[in-house]
Amino acid sequence: MTHLRTLLDAAGLQRGFVTPGDARRLGVPTIELPKLAARGALEHHSYGLYRIAGYPAQPGDEYVEAVLWAGGGHISHESAIAVWELADVNPRRINVTVRRRVRRSGGAAYRLWIAQLAPRDVDEHAGIAVTTPLRSMIDAAAAGTDPRLIEQAVDNIERRRLANVGDIKRFKKAFAERPVA
Repeated sequence: MTHLRTLLDAAGLQRGFVTPGDARRLGVPTIELPKLAARGALEHHSYGLYRIAGYPAQPGDEYVEAVLWAGGGHISHESAIAVWELADVNPRRINVTVRRRVRRSGGAAYRLWIAQLAPRDVDEHAGIAVTTPLRSMIDAAAAGTDPRLIEQAVDNIERRRLANVGDIKRFKKAFAERPVA
C-alpha cells in the first residue's frame, strides 16, 4: 500500500486533512508529507497540517482545521455557537479549547482556551469536535459575548431542546444575576 493510500484512510475521517501525528500513527514516515506535497498529492495548509489534493471543501472545514492545528481539542465559545447555529455570532477568531498550552506558530486566526472539559461538555456536530450548546453558551457569556446574542442562543437551545430544561433555567438565573459593567 502506498503512503498516500494509507493517509487517505485517516484523511477521510478529517475532511481530507492529515497531520504528522496521523502519519506516525499509521506507520508513514513524517518526512513523506512534504515529499507528497512537493509532488502535488498533498496541499500544505499550515504548520503540521496537510490536505489531500483536490479533496472537496465543505462548510465548516475551517473548524476541523483549527482543531487539528491545535493538536486536538474542541471548537468552543462563540465559534461553537456558530457551529450549532444558535445565534448570529461572527467571531473574529476561531475559539478552540485545548487541555494544555499549545506552542505553535501560525495561529493568528485562532483563540485558544485551556480547560479540562468533562465528557458531558463535548460533542460532535457535522463532523466537528465541539462543546455542547449549553457549555458553548456558558463559555461565551463568561468571555463577554454580547448579552443579546447569549439570549438568542438560549432561545434556540430551548426551542431545539438541545439541553436539559433544569440546566437552562439555572443558566438563565445566573445570567440574569450577573454583575453588569
